Amino acid sequence: MSFGFRSSSLVKAIRLSKKLHAHFADNDKQFYEFHDEGRQISIALVDVEAAASGQTPTDTQLADLESAARDSCSVLDDLFKALDKYHELNTQGANGLRTRLGAVVSQLNACSALLVGDSPAKSMHEVATPASLREPPTSYDQVMESIRRLREPPTSYDQVMESIRRQNPSSRDLAERALTWIICAARPLRAQELQTALAISEDGTLHEENIPQVEYIITACSDLVVVDQESSIFSLAHDTMQEYFDRTLDHWFTEPNLKIAKACVALLSSDWVGALVEYASKFWSHHLRRAPGTQRDDWVISFLESELITRALLVEYASKFWSHHLRRAPGAQRDDWVISFLESELITRALSYGDIYYTTSQATGLHLAAYFGLDVCVETFIQRSHDPNVPVGRGWTPISCAVRGNHCSTIKVLVRCGAKIDMRCHDFNPWAIQEAVQGSLYDVVELLLDLEAQLGSGIKTWAYRDAKSIALQTAVARGDRKMISLLLSKGASIDFLHEGYTALMLAAHEEDTAMTRLLIDHGANINATGRDGVTALINTFSLSGTRSNTNQAKVLLESRADTEPCDSAGRTVLARAADLGNEEMVKLLIDHGSRVEGDPSGWTPLYLAVHDGHIEVVKLLLEAGADPDVKTDLQQISSLTLAKELVQSHYMGKKQADILALLRAHRRQLGWQDWLGSYFQ
Repeated sequence: MSFGFRSSSLVKAIRLSKKLHAHFADNDKQFYEFHDEGRQISIALVDVEAAASGQTPTDTQLADLESAARDSCSVLDDLFKALDKYHELNTQGANGLRTRLGAVVSQLNACSALLVGDSPAKSMHEVATPASLREPPTSYDQVMESIRRLREPPTSYDQVMESIRRQNPSSRDLAERALTWIICAARPLRAQELQTALAISEDGTLHEENIPQVEYIITACSDLVVVDQESSIFSLAHDTMQEYFDRTLDHWFTEPNLKIAKACVALLSSDWVGALVEYASKFWSHHLRRAPGTQRDDWVISFLESELITRALLVEYASKFWSHHLRRAPGAQRDDWVISFLESELITRALSYGDIYYTTSQATGLHLAAYFGLDVCVETFIQRSHDPNVPVGRGWTPISCAVRGNHCSTIKVLVRCGAKIDMRCHDFNPWAIQEAVQGSLYDVVELLLDLEAQLGSGIKTWAYRDAKSIALQTAVARGDRKMISLLLSKGASIDFLHEGYTALMLAAHEEDTAMTRLLIDHGANINATGRDGVTALINTFSLSGTRSNTNQAKVLLESRADTEPCDSAGRTVLARAADLGNEEMVKLLIDHGSRVEGDPSGWTPLYLAVHDGHIEVVKLLLEAGADPDVKTDLQQISSLTLAKELVQSHYMGKKQADILALLRAHRRQLGWQDWLGSYFQ
């Protein structure tokens, strides 16, 4: 019996997935992040076929099964649509489509390999298959229960860990060892470091052929771990996971720190010179201290008495301080051995242990010399015809590297030799000054601004004229008041609109009221209008509209902010506050003169408060003169009528009954004639 998901459809989907990968070769992350959902759809379909074969389902059962198949086939339809409009995957409104496509592609690729007997893909499929689904269900009820379970994610980390334990032995071992390293590591591990760690066997031998792919690690760990696309750093998928494992570490893992310490010592005892050596040399003792029961073991004593310990100490020191000593020996920076080292693959060992690695993985010797602040080396490379403005990797220039290394003298050397402070590879790359602001490098920022003033017309990039004003917004986003003051003192435009927002609008969205006051004191336009009509006061509300920042609103209103601006939906600030039920914000706005009647959106604040059952807000609005008989422009019903209808529909129960009583009492108090009185009795 077939339910619509035929092999021909699968083959078409596989071909489509390969085309999609071609379009997104540089951004696989969006496909792997949600692969479980798609994989489970495929498994559920297998369950359906297996359970239904040889049976005659009832009409109800058949309808249920066909519905499940249609839902799955709709994923294939989305794949077809994405081929024509794949650019939509990069838009904010396409999250649902991106999620579904990302969910299905990983499993389709695994199925593709399975069809041609590819054993590695089979292994990945086995890793990914929940234990409860490895054997086909034998009844219709089991099929539907499987589908129901697939639609419900695990309700606790306990369940996820139990599912990992039910994997096949090799996948379980990979997941447990990966989680051990990620959870217990003394610092975040890069992908190459974790991959190396997982290739070390129990006897301490490093098997390079067993280094696992990043995707296999993530899959085996059931997406408890993620890897950052820029830094290649592995981490747990959510902060709460670290808290969970801190409590349950000994339950899930046996002597984790001892295992890591042994792996570190084994690596240091080998001739391996690649990834993880620096970590092992620096942190082997960290993990051994956390396994005190083993400190008397022979292998520990032997290691401490051997020459290997000297290597560990030297590797750690050399990788950290070689450039420190070279900066203090400028006369040696022209020597061939220095230049050769900077141009060789050997430098990657030192870089792989520093924060710069992911930005200079394709760097030239000039970039590296700039990052490490080797001024004479920089001059030597440029004298040897190295371009002082050449971008590498993700668009980093020598100036960018010098900024990240926090070397003002190197920046001066580069500029003197022709480097451009307004150079960047792509529009999405930050300017050098933005990099400095992000790193809170105040001296570098001041130097770059002074150089900009000195160069004047020598700066040819038209867009760079806004760089320091954009940098100001970066400083606001970081809450760096010292940097804000510095940038404003150097001429940054305080009311510059970047991506639809001014610095004050961004500040109003944060918690730091002192930063908002700082911008106002420097003359920020409190009522400036940005994208979709947003003002600083409107931006005290969250983007989702589910919360508001009353403290920021107080600062703005005390500085005479306009109380009547409307958002993109035409709602006033008071209407939004009433809709949220924020009593403090409603009172604050009323006290500062906000109108309590309708707004351009067609709603009244009172109507919105009544609808959502905010009785205290209703009281405030009535006291301020809101009329319960005023009809909305959109619905053409009054707040009083709405309350009566909500009571009749039993919406919110007693709360709406209390609101209705409050509205009636308010009417009687004012002595209004209720010609509809009999209708409301």
